[in-house]
Amino acid sequence: MVTHARVFAMLPKDNRFGRWALLYVAALLSYCRQVYSFSSMATWRGVQDKRVSLPVTEHGEPDFAYMESIIRTLERERIDDLRTERERMLKAYLQVSGLTSCSLTAEEKSLLEWVPSHQSFCLGDLFDIHPTAAYKMTNEHLFAQGGQTPVLSNGSSGNGIAGYSSLHPTESGGKITFSDTTTDAAIFYQPDDFIGYPHVQGLYPKGDEAEKWNAESLLYVVALFRKCARGRFDYATKFTRKLAAAMTITLPVTEQGEIDFAYIHAYIRAIMKEAVCKVVAWKDREIAVTQQICSSTLQS
Repeated sequence: MVTHARVFAMLPKDNRFGRWALLYVAALLSYCRQVYSFSSMATWRGVQDKRVSLPVTEHGEPDFAYMESIIRTLERERIDDLRTERERMLKAYLQVSGLTSCSLTAEEKSLLEWVPSHQSFCLGDLFDIHPTAAYKMTNEHLFAQGGQTPVLSNGSSGNGIAGYSSLHPTESGGKITFSDTTTDAAIFYQPDDFIGYPHVQGLYPKGDEAEKWNAESLLYVVALFRKCARGRFDYATKFTRKLAAAMTITLPVTEQGEIDFAYIHAYIRAIMKEAVCKVVAWKDREIAVTQQICSSTLQS
């Protein structure tokens, strides 16, 4: 137990208090966090007068076997919970990404190593950039409890969603948005229908290839768009649509010099798989470390 600059060590007077029983006692003493504070410091005399309720045998002695059994059971349950959480998390990541597996195929591994030809494109040539449609009403009337339609703001987190409304969307999903009052952190891809907000700009594909822009290719552009805008704008230097339209991004192209949408789609899908694999690997490491701790406790 640590209180201010003091470290208190509780040394068992009964050598039958092994790790299992001490973990049990530590859990019982966790209520001390609510009892003591910086303004009400724990003292050694105050702590040693505390009482805990322990399971006892028929002879009135601490039931060390029961405490060990309880802690072992809790550790097994924790590992089982981590495994269940891993499977649930993997399923959720795959579902939101539209993937059936996070395993990279040989073709996808080769794709990530291959460097295609690239060409520069002006954002204004690819997209019509203008404000998103917004309702002219106060937030009190715009936001509603239990609303389902995302309402974008000028925020730089949570995909720019400030809340939800019961009103009909003003914009269809499948668009890139950004705020002209803040930084590149507010550039997002919007997969769902949404309601615009003052100063939220939208990128609307134009030209003969407008229909070819899908979720993967727009996510690709988001990464490039953020890179172009990084460090250039803030609340004093406005991120206007005119400046955005003049930015150039480099996209992979076919032998005919056209945007290689097929490559972009496959590349982003492979990157998604890699991202899911990394999250799953992190969860596997957490499970392995937990098992290692439990095993070392058991051996000792």
